[in-house]
Amino acid sequence: MFKSSFTERGHSSIYTRTAVGIIDEVNMAKSTSLMGRLYQAAFQTKQLVQRPAEEQLQRKLKKFDLTLLGVGASIGAGIFVLTGIAAKMAGPAVCFSFLIAAGMCMLNAFAYAELSSRFPESGSAYLYSYIVFGEIVAIIAGVNLLIDYHVGAASIARSLVSYFGQLCLDIGVKIPEVLISTPLKGVPFISMSILAPLVLLLITLVLVRGVSESTTVSNALTVLKVFIVMLVIVAGMTVANSNNLHPFAPKGSSGVVQASAYVFFAYIGFDAVSNTAEECVSPKKDLPFGIVVSLLLCAILYMGVTLTLCGVVKYSSIDENAPLTTAFKGHGMHWIELVIDLGAVVGLSTTLLVGLYSQSRIYLGIARDKLLPKRLALVDPKSGTPYMAQVLCFLIAGVLSAFFDVRRLSSVLSIGIMFAYTIVCAAVLKLRVETAERKALSTYLLFLVLFSAGAGFSYKYGGSSLPVLLGIFSFLTILVLIMIRVSLTFHMPADSSTYACPWVPILPALGMAFNVFQMCQLSYLAWIRLGLVTFLSFVGYAYNLYSGGYKSDAENDVENADAADDDIRSPLLATSAKNGSLN
Repeated sequence: MFKSSFTERGHSSIYTRTAVGIIDEVNMAKSTSLMGRLYQAAFQTKQLVQRPAEEQLQRKLKKFDLTLLGVGASIGAGIFVLTGIAAKMAGPAVCFSFLIAAGMCMLNAFAYAELSSRFPESGSAYLYSYIVFGEIVAIIAGVNLLIDYHVGAASIARSLVSYFGQLCLDIGVKIPEVLISTPLKGVPFISMSILAPLVLLLITLVLVRGVSESTTVSNALTVLKVFIVMLVIVAGMTVANSNNLHPFAPKGSSGVVQASAYVFFAYIGFDAVSNTAEECVSPKKDLPFGIVVSLLLCAILYMGVTLTLCGVVKYSSIDENAPLTTAFKGHGMHWIELVIDLGAVVGLSTTLLVGLYSQSRIYLGIARDKLLPKRLALVDPKSGTPYMAQVLCFLIAGVLSAFFDVRRLSSVLSIGIMFAYTIVCAAVLKLRVETAERKALSTYLLFLVLFSAGAGFSYKYGGSSLPVLLGIFSFLTILVLIMIRVSLTFHMPADSSTYACPWVPILPALGMAFNVFQMCQLSYLAWIRLGLVTFLSFVGYAYNLYSGGYKSDAENDVENADAADDDIRSPLLATSAKNGSLN
């Protein structure tokens, strides 16, 4: 930082600035090429600082709140929307698809638990990327995560109003279809909805009232949702037919693995929990508990529901749009259809609430770093919520849900989340490895990603060469894991009170490998979406730097110093004017 000093002698004053070094640095930065400035800015990391009280969020969340928050974020879209499509992909073995996805998410969850405990501030994967890898990686991770959140929120809002319309129909009230969804003939993806953005507006109003109010609503709805899901499982067991479970895996292991990549989005709840880091009473203890326990509970419920669903109706006859409701038709159980529709409305509402909540905290973190307008970092002093960021989340998701049938985009949602999770796992490894060995670690991780991708693409497209290709890439991946374990030294976090991811480096490295493998099971459209969003994020960042929207740390320091200089000069000017002299 700058230092300013002055000396008064009689009626004169001498003002000295000791900032020549940093001013030279700024002038040099301004004179260098765009690529030079881009490289300098892109890889600068951040340090957490103590924020003023007016910028801080209110710490009110405890273990119970965090666990229900994670369950509320996950149990909803996964059960009432994704199960039908996933069951068509894997058959009754879809329950193992959810188990595989849960196992992979658990590897990521341990990494999230450590980083959220070490850096208890809003921002999730964006924040961790910025601290460990630098600004450009943080921007790419944050934008990809937000894209999935926004499209997911709009998609869930559309599904929610569809279930609401069905629920009203069950009790004899018909809602005009124009309010729910009106497709535009001949134009794909364009479909008008009036109710979807209104639902988003209602949930946004709950969120801006404060974390206590929104948590109370979320907890109550989540408990009701879990009760309804368990009731559906019990009711389904009474009419299930074991013959419907054969063949158990009609499309083999490839269908199970592909479905696991598709339902990966169903476990986004623990990312939502990590976003509460700044609002936890005891983040170092409660965050790891909430992340891991909520993930385990969701996995149990998902497996129970999918196995029951495939037992009630043949997997090939499952309705992808309303899998649970239509499954019980013909069994003389109209009451359970009402319960399912109610559970869907409640379940999707909590998922939407937590999703919008998480989005706003990511925007808050980005705006605090001045990479978005500072207005988005404003925190309401009364409610303690980032209300401007919350309104922005509503506007984006509201527009998407009002004019587009974004449910068709659900197949490309998981890739942005998997990408962010991969970066989080890599961040744990970089933080825990010895500083002198970080370059070697980067090389190993590059090969780990390449070989894991080779194994993933071989599994998906290998054909007759599958055994050989998969064997080769799997062997190389395992070899890299062994080299990381044997040749590098990893230490525990310096602060012993924080949660430490177990079995480092094996668990985070496995998390990276499985994430990349699963990304390769998604469609080529998902990869196009990832590449396009990443490219546009980079271009937008470079343009912002070129147009002067970005200022380096040195330039910010000059501005801060100038402000400090003005504070010092003011009394001197007043004194000199009073005495009639100014030197």
